[in-house]
Amino acid sequence: ILYLKNQFLNYINKYINKDNEVKNSFENICDKIYVNTSLECLKLLENFFITFTYTPAQIALYCFINNIKINFNIVNADKFILEFITKNNQILFQKLKNKIDELHIKYKEHFDLRNTFDDENTTKQIGETLDMCIDIYDILKKKKSHKKSKKNKLSNQNNEQNESKKMASIK
Repeated sequence: ILYLKNQFLNYINKYINKDNEVKNSFENICDKIYVNTSLECLKLLENFFITFTYTPAQIALYCFINNIKINFNIVNADKFILEFITKNNQILFQKLKNKIDELHIKYKEHFDLRNTFDDENTTKQIGETLDMCIDIYDILKKKKSHKKSKKNKLSNQNNEQNESKKMASIK
């Protein structure tokens, strides 16, 4: 898991914005993944080595979904994400689904890929999955901030109405 974490962090440092000031920056969120889901990821990795059920892409997706649960306080995050993407971005959903399926088949067919996380191919698979996860995360973040700005607009309108009523009553 340490190797996986280092590869993940290298990927993030290379491709993701390095703005640590932002509370919800991807770096902070990745830190939370390791704090909150490292045990679950370890269980997954053990399963992976025993049964070859999980591909690195699925593990990356699993970490991402857990991260969404934590940061957006969504209980059924996996179901929510699939529903959200299906409703809001059919192309992205299909792309993600196809990529996971493709990597899964590739992994099942190549015995030499199954037993190691120490190869370029594995890191590439995790990276490709994370690329799509980042896209989804950005969509979710925009949607969340859009809701906040709507609430702010409504409260500003209410404040303006209250102010004009006060002015009228003073006159």
